[in-house]
Amino acid sequence: MHPERAIWLWPRSGTYSLLQFGVLLLFIYLVIKAINHYTKRNENAKLNWYRLNHIATKRGLRWSERRILYHFFNQLTLKRKESLFYSKQSMRQQLIHYLASHEGEEAANYLVLLCKLDREQKSTLHRREEFRGVLDIQSEEIIAFRVRKQTGLAIVSEKLDGQILLSIKGKKYPGLPNQCQMEAYIYRSGIGLLSVQGRAQKISHNSLLFSSK
Repeated sequence: MHPERAIWLWPRSGTYSLLQFGVLLLFIYLVIKAINHYTKRNENAKLNWYRLNHIATKRGLRWSERRILYHFFNQLTLKRKESLFYSKQSMRQQLIHYLASHEGEEAANYLVLLCKLDREQKSTLHRREEFRGVLDIQSEEIIAFRVRKQTGLAIVSEKLDGQILLSIKGKKYPGLPNQCQMEAYIYRSGIGLLSVQGRAQKISHNSLLFSSK
């Protein structure tokens, strides 16, 4: 004879059985709500990627530059993906932070990417001879720099008399010497990358005073 099998039956009646059934329904409801909430958040994040890719295509970014944006977007948390376009400044700061810490390419290439994405690009130049070096570099402008074999990104925090104060982004400033020859790169629509040779002096742990030759 076959051994008897235990058969589970829902209790026939009683308040406890109704309570169990109510808890089961509540659990199912909460699971469905959680799945829907997470799915909606992922859809919002996906829409933001489509929006970023559309902007990149519209601004004429090459495939290699859009691939960098793809890696940037994928390393963001879901919350940051959702709020990427909460403000233009927020997206710009996140992208600068990522590129300044990324070692994939030279910083000058990242500068080109950032400037192409920026609607408020600096005035178009028709000839390289129109560029006046440090005099034409503006406060809050982002530049790329090279010191020996090391490259990075910096923000012009202040303009002085023939000099600019640079705030180094990322974690490259510990390796920079106190006094060094530096090449600064600036991007201008219509011309592309422009370079300025000069000398930099470290003012603080992440600030450099750059003077052109």
